[in-house]
Amino acid sequence: MGRSIQDNRNIKTVETENLQIEGHLMKWNDVAIQLSNISMITAAKLPAPRFPAWTTLLVFSGVAAFVFSQDTYGPQRVPMMFGGVCLFAVGIMGIIRWLVDFLKTVGHKYLQILLNSGYVYALYIPDQEFLKKVLGVFENIFRDGGKAGNHVQINIDNSTITGAVTGINRTKVINTGGRYVRGPSKH
Repeated sequence: MGRSIQDNRNIKTVETENLQIEGHLMKWNDVAIQLSNISMITAAKLPAPRFPAWTTLLVFSGVAAFVFSQDTYGPQRVPMMFGGVCLFAVGIMGIIRWLVDFLKTVGHKYLQILLNSGYVYALYIPDQEFLKKVLGVFENIFRDGGKAGNHVQINIDNSTITGAVTGINRTKVINTGGRYVRGPSKH
């Protein structure tokens, strides 16, 4: 049985406002990927992040230090109480951080870009309908064989796609202010 893209531990989650496809390159922020290095693109959920066990250890250690400090008298009491409260607080912050990541990945699909090297970029696109449309743009580009005539600007924040994708049917993607319309190219 083959491995799934979900089993890949080399996933880098990306949040960006824009994604550009120019000729043979796909770019966002400070990353540029040659389209020929992409082996698969999918819209799928990310695996849920593992619960950090070290946070539980910190919380219990903090509680234990605080409780034992109540039986301590003298100069050790205050540092022991302070240490217990700090351990507890760091453990709770770790749990909150995990919970934020968990809630973000559980309910959403990501545009996952699997490279030939096995590395995966997962782009967060909050609008799930727009995610399907972005996947359709990539389908057109790959169907075309990644020719140099592609110039597409994907604005993730505004859910708009502008530019031209030259494909088998000379498809043009038109800016529609959030809607996705395909029509014949005028060149």
